[in-house]
Amino acid sequence: QEVWVAASKGRLVVAAGIPSSPKGAAMAESQSPICVECFAAQKAGDALAPWQYDIEPTPGPGEVDLEITHCGLCHSDVHQIDDAWGTACWPLVPGHEIAGKIAAVGVGVTNFRIGDRGAIGCQRNACDSCACCKAGLENVCPKMVQTYAGPTQERGGFAKRIRFPSKWVFKIPDQLEPEYAGPLMCAGITVFSPLKRYVLSGPGGPVGKKVGIIGIGGVGHPAVGVGK
Repeated sequence: QEVWVAASKGRLVVAAGIPSSPKGAAMAESQSPICVECFAAQKAGDALAPWQYDIEPTPGPGEVDLEITHCGLCHSDVHQIDDAWGTACWPLVPGHEIAGKIAAVGVGVTNFRIGDRGAIGCQRNACDSCACCKAGLENVCPKMVQTYAGPTQERGGFAKRIRFPSKWVFKIPDQLEPEYAGPLMCAGITVFSPLKRYVLSGPGGPVGKKVGIIGIGGVGHPAVGVGK
C-alpha cells in the first residue's frame, strides 16, 4: 500500500493508498475514457484527498502514458497547494518528481516502448521556436508549460498515471532505482545545470576545481553528491 505525504501551512497531511476503483478498471478495459486515480486539493490550503479525473482512452500523437510508481514532494508543490504564486488551478493535482513505467504510447513516438522506465520533471512543453529554445534553453522559454497547474490546468504526479509529451520524458538508466530518479528531475537538475555549465563545461574542465555549496537542504544535498 502506498503512503503519500504532503505539508501545507504547517500541517502534515498523510493519505494512505489510493483505493482501487472498479469503475476505473472497467473503463480501462473498454474504449471509454481512462479514470485516473490521484490526490488533489480542491482549494487553496486544502489537505490532499483522493480524487479522480478522466483522460482519453489512448495517448495523442507524440504522447505517452506513464504508470507512476514514485513521486517526490518538492516545496514548490506546497506553494502551489497554498496558491502562494497565484497560478494554481483547482482541483490541483501536484507532483513533478515523477518516476514510473510506460503504459501506452501514441502515434509517432519512437523514443519509448511499453514497459520502459521513465521520469518526468517540472516542465511539460516549450514553444521550440524562440531564441531560448533554439539555444537549448527551453527551461526559460517565455511560453514554457509547467507539468501541472498554470493556464493549461494540467494534472501532476500524485496519481497512478500521467499523460505527457514523450520528448519531455527521460529514460531512467538500468542502474538507477526509480525512487532516486524522481527527485533528480527537480532538485537534481537544479544543481546539475550550473555544475555542468561552470565546472564540467567551463574553461579548463573540472579537474582540480573546487565547488562551494551554500546550504545543505533539499537542493544542496544532491549538489554535494553531484559535485563529488
